[in-house]
Amino acid sequence: MAKSYTSEELSQMTNESLALLSQEGFDGAFDLLVARMLPVALSCASGYDNPPLCREDLVQEGMFGLISAVRTYSADKNASFKTYAGVCIKNRIASAARKSTQCGDNLSLNDEDFPDFDSNPADLLIKREKNQNLGRFIDEEFSDFEKEIIRLYLAGCSYKEIAQALSTRTKAVDNALQRIRRKLKGFA
Repeated sequence: MAKSYTSEELSQMTNESLALLSQEGFDGAFDLLVARMLPVALSCASGYDNPPLCREDLVQEGMFGLISAVRTYSADKNASFKTYAGVCIKNRIASAARKSTQCGDNLSLNDEDFPDFDSNPADLLIKREKNQNLGRFIDEEFSDFEKEIIRLYLAGCSYKEIAQALSTRTKAVDNALQRIRRKLKGFA
């Protein structure tokens, strides 16, 4: 039978011991590590002044970095768990911020993206007409290449994935997305 620990016993343990217990499935150990490492994630996330991701999203990414640190930590590598986890957290947050920046302006879902069923029929007709106008604008102003890129981009593909799918370079994808953004600003 597995040994159990009181919360007081766990609180007396080092981060390294808690990490090893977490690897064995002791939830209380992991919960305590989260509490101890959350300030690190908060600090790393606050280093991004105006990222496309909100601070809470970056902190959550940091917690994924902590999970990775717990899973891969090895006491025989001569590094403290706090240092190792701090690097994993910082790298995960930086990676998430970089990926969201590479994608350009994030498309966010907010109340404007969903039909307002309380609106009057005239408002719904105006929204439908705007969407149809956007569709016509895309058909007329975008090249076939740009249409494919925007389709893949909106499907969540990375620049690299789009480039591979279209047998082109990532720089060509980036250039096309820049043109698309300029054209869409002209539409607005």
